[in-house]
Amino acid sequence: EIYGEIFDVVMQHISQRPISITTDYEKAVHNVIKKKLPMATVHGCFFHFKQCLWRQINSHGLQKLFVDDRQVRRYLKIFGCLALIPEQFVIEEFEKLQVDSPDSLDDFVDYYEDNFIDRQVRNQRRRAPRFPIAIWSCFSRLDNQLPRTNNSNEDLQMEQHATLVMAEQLQAGLAKKVKRVKYELLDEQLQQLASSFDLIPRDLYFKRARALFNF
Repeated sequence: EIYGEIFDVVMQHISQRPISITTDYEKAVHNVIKKKLPMATVHGCFFHFKQCLWRQINSHGLQKLFVDDRQVRRYLKIFGCLALIPEQFVIEEFEKLQVDSPDSLDDFVDYYEDNFIDRQVRNQRRRAPRFPIAIWSCFSRLDNQLPRTNNSNEDLQMEQHATLVMAEQLQAGLAKKVKRVKYELLDEQLQQLASSFDLIPRDLYFKRARALFNF
C-alpha cells in the first residue's frame, strides 16, 4: 500500500498530528487518511477538483463544445462553481442544473452526481457520493480566509498550523514552496465573492463566480 507507506514517512518528519489535510481526489489517499488520522478534517484541493471535471469534459468529447458553444461553456462552469457556494445550497443548485443543462451534458452530469452529489434512489433518498460535498466545497474556507488549494497551503508553516498537505507531488517526496502572485489575487477575489453570497441575487453571484472560474 504505497500511499500508506508515504503517509508514514511524512508523519515521521512532523512534530504535531495534522488537524486539517488538503489532498487531491485519489480515493486511495482519502482511505489512508481516514485510517491513519480519523480525527483530521479532509479538504479536497480546488485545483484538483477542476482537473477532475476537465478530464471528464475531455473524456466525454465536450472540449470542442466548451470552446464553441457559449451555453455549454456556461453550464459546465457553473457545475465547477458549485464548489464556491455554501454546502447547504449545493444539492438545490445541482438539481436546477440537472434539469436545465443541455442534453449533450447528460453523461457529464451523471459523473458529477455519482462522484460529488450522490445519486437519488428510492423515497427521495440519496446514495453517498465518492467525495462528499463537505470535502470539495471551498465556500467555508473562502469565507474564513483559509487555503482552498495545495498551492496556497504549501506556503504555510506546517507545524504552526498543524496542516499536512498530501498531493501528487508527495509521491516523489517533494513539496513546492512557490505561491504565485496570480493565486494571491484570485484568492482575494474569491474571498470577496464568498462574502457577497447573502448580499446579491444568486444569478449575479454565479455570473461573478464564472468570471473567476477557469478549468
